[in-house]
Amino acid sequence: MRLAVNIFVFAAILAVYTTIYAQQPATDSSFKPSGKFTSLVFGDYSYKVHADSANRGVGQYSGVPKAFSNFQIRRLYLGYNYDISQTFRADVLLAYEDGGGTSATLDGSGERSFYLKLANIRWKDIFSGSDLIFGAQATPAFVPLTEQVWGYRAIEKTIIDKNKLGAATDLGLGLQGSFDHEKNYGYDILFGNGSGQKLETDKFKKLYADLWGKFFEKVFVVNLYGDLNRSSDFPSKDVMTGKLFLAYQTKKLTIAVEGFIQSQSHSVIDSNYSSGKIDTLSLSPFGLSIYVTGMIVENSLGFFARYDMFNPDNNYLSTEVQYQKAYNTTNENFVVAGLDWQPAQNVHVMPNIWYTAYSNKKEGVSGNLKSDYDLAPRLTIFYKF
Repeated sequence: MRLAVNIFVFAAILAVYTTIYAQQPATDSSFKPSGKFTSLVFGDYSYKVHADSANRGVGQYSGVPKAFSNFQIRRLYLGYNYDISQTFRADVLLAYEDGGGTSATLDGSGERSFYLKLANIRWKDIFSGSDLIFGAQATPAFVPLTEQVWGYRAIEKTIIDKNKLGAATDLGLGLQGSFDHEKNYGYDILFGNGSGQKLETDKFKKLYADLWGKFFEKVFVVNLYGDLNRSSDFPSKDVMTGKLFLAYQTKKLTIAVEGFIQSQSHSVIDSNYSSGKIDTLSLSPFGLSIYVTGMIVENSLGFFARYDMFNPDNNYLSTEVQYQKAYNTTNENFVVAGLDWQPAQNVHVMPNIWYTAYSNKKEGVSGNLKSDYDLAPRLTIFYKF
């Protein structure tokens, strides 16, 4: 970890030195500082047709009772982007978000509120094809590429985000860019707090990195991502994530596969009471997401369908380990599908069905505790301006 940090710091210093002493970019005397406001909103009307009897899962409608209906705003962004000069740009974004359960952004009285999601300054072309970003910024985990290819964040988060195994933003120092002028190959590196939108509370930092490539006139997309975050020295608790994303993307059809595995060392307690033994084990969440999106009528009617398989611990040993009570033994299979009607530019009306099936890996479990599901038809509205 220290070696990786030293390499990153050295690269950043070298980039600054190269820019200041080796490059003297021409300035455009006609340039004038300017900015623009941006906003987007999405929400739904939903009705819970069936509820899981054990209230499992962390999804949008997990824990919501049967026959519950709801008009809901799930996201509201208010942002401002300002070009200070040809070299520097500043971004600020306030967000209200409701991810289901108790995750809504509320003030002390329970009313909808905002939090600071982005606040950063970007040094453009600090060296050829690359930008240096300081502040609260999007992480490489899923926002820059995976979420953009999926294209339906208003319907559901990508699989790592949905299962709360990675943050969309973090506060730190990032370097991102492309290796060629056509922007077919590139990278993202971020050295951050590792605490997402929350304040930093420890000495540890998180390193994010990814490589991406777009082939055959950008029809095929490949993305390899990894991160490393330590939260404790004694015992050493490290969280490491690896992800591979593949997509075939055209204007009329997109087919994509995303798979990830994560290792969380010393995060599970094995209490073997028969021998008086207490030990810690590694947790290994694993997931696979497959989806297809496309156009039925150009610029008017589209469709989307997605399937996720999520295993909260690929290392689960049902007969050899005495797990803590809070340990998650439930696999999830998630399906969402619907239509996308666009009555005007940047306005989308999307009827869809949200479904999650739960399957308990624990032996001796039967009935609804063994397998059950959540089902909620929705009408989703998305617009931006």
